[in-house]
Amino acid sequence: MKFPFKVFAVAAALALAPRPGLAQAMVVAGVEEVPAGEFELYLEDRPAGYAGEYHFGDSEEESTLELTVAGDRVTGVLTYATFENDNWVPREVRLTGGRIVGAMLVAPEWSGVFVRLGRQRGLILFRNPTDWIRTEFGAKLPWVN
Repeated sequence: MKFPFKVFAVAAALALAPRPGLAQAMVVAGVEEVPAGEFELYLEDRPAGYAGEYHFGDSEEESTLELTVAGDRVTGVLTYATFENDNWVPREVRLTGGRIVGAMLVAPEWSGVFVRLGRQRGLILFRNPTDWIRTEFGAKLPWVN
């Protein structure tokens, strides 16, 4: 299987690079930017462990990605809202064709890597068809304090 280079490169960097070497890269987590070196890859015992809801952003730029896993196949529904004509309009995008390979989510139109920030598990989503989510950390719900 051919991996999207960005996913492979960042996943490899998170897994292999010494923490100080990653201090320059930043990932959006909620309303803050967090050094990439603060994230650790996390591996589930089986792909189904990655299923669930992941929350990205804050306030007007927030969205939720619900992942469904069957075997190593992954589909998702990304929900968010846009402001049009003085109203919030709900939007939904269905994502298909995903697979889980190790801690990576690989698909033709969307990709990411499963990580942990402290005790909070989540997903850094690099690409999606809407460009609604930038390269940012989506916390897996429920929140961990």
